[in-house]
Amino acid sequence: MDFLSRHYEKMILGACLVFLILGLLLIAENYEKTQDALKADMRKSERRLDEGDFIAPLDEKAFAIAPASLGDRRRAFDILGLASGNRPARPQGSLFSPNEYICCKEDDCRAIILMSESVCPFCKTEQPPLTADEDVGEDTDGDGIPDAVEKKYPHFLSIDNSQDARQDYDNDGFLNIEEYRAGTAMDNPYDYPDLGMLLRFVRVFQYDLKIQLRDIDRNNLDDSSRWNLGIRVERAQDPMGFPDPKRSMNRTVQLGATIRTIETKTSYRVSQAGFENVDGKETPFIVVENLSRPEETYKLYPEQTLKEKTVNVEFIYLANRNFNYAQNVWARYRFRCGVGQVLPPLSRPKFDNPRYTEHYKLESATMDDGGKVVIVRIENARAEATEKDKRLEVPKFEAHKDFYVPMQNTMMGGEGGMMGPGGGGPMMQNPGIR
Repeated sequence: MDFLSRHYEKMILGACLVFLILGLLLIAENYEKTQDALKADMRKSERRLDEGDFIAPLDEKAFAIAPASLGDRRRAFDILGLASGNRPARPQGSLFSPNEYICCKEDDCRAIILMSESVCPFCKTEQPPLTADEDVGEDTDGDGIPDAVEKKYPHFLSIDNSQDARQDYDNDGFLNIEEYRAGTAMDNPYDYPDLGMLLRFVRVFQYDLKIQLRDIDRNNLDDSSRWNLGIRVERAQDPMGFPDPKRSMNRTVQLGATIRTIETKTSYRVSQAGFENVDGKETPFIVVENLSRPEETYKLYPEQTLKEKTVNVEFIYLANRNFNYAQNVWARYRFRCGVGQVLPPLSRPKFDNPRYTEHYKLESATMDDGGKVVIVRIENARAEATEKDKRLEVPKFEAHKDFYVPMQNTMMGGEGGMMGPGGGGPMMQNPGIR
């Protein structure tokens, strides 16, 4: 033990030297293996250059689109160099790449130019715009925006990035793919589709009629107008969705009385009261009618709960498509509207009109097959819809599709792209959330 206590420092130093020597030997061995592998690759490459190699077979798919291209005037390439009209014979173009080149629309030019060119570089003639309805060529990344269009916007689109289609470069609330399909400018915040296209429906439903009949006291009188009608008006629900008896209101009314519900803010009038024989028992009933829709009536028996006949839709307005602000949009921009009612105005600056506003009316809604909702754009909040007015079918809300995840460390400038905190997207006046 005395030997160890006197020489332990030398022993530790010796062990470190041993490990250092082993490490150097391992590095030398790996270095030799790497050198051998590089030399083998070099010899293999030189052998291929000297001896040649097999040519990869041609892709037959490249020729499958040639017949369709022959019938397209924009791709009418003069392969044989034949004269046509006043144009002298001259060969131009090739069918091997028909999805990247077009002929200039000017008959005296007809030069082969890139499909992404908006102006012919030879005759300076402006070419027809590329729209989503045309076959505009290859889509390398498969994001729905053709390569020819993406090459026009190299500062925020790429033919090798499938995620750029689901970004909102100009921060107008619409994704790049949505603006491409609508034919609006993806880089202009003042050029965008109808604001109604930012609406999604969460659910289609009917409210419970918040009026119940408790009993009828005839006061020994035959005149129903003098009977006391006991009713219950539900004012709220508990967290489980059941009526909250502490906030329900019992009232005694007579024929002709007006009852206003709290949740739907609808007024009803008691128009009839009486008794009927139900299963051999005399049962009281009342009839109430919706004052705003007199044709909408309900016959109530004691403790019976009915559904309102009006079909309602819960909407969400995608004021900001950035996923980082999804919770804020969900909390602030949900609202409910009944069929036949006008939606809250949708507003956003447009070109020289800082208060540009659009108005929509809920035309129809069905609960079948998951729901179908149709809105119609009207001139103003008081206008009636006509056959000429534009109608939009509102898609169902799907968070994973309706919000985009900002690209990280890309050409769009990191998280959020061009979108600043809070978005700054389209606004909705008086959302009327209930």
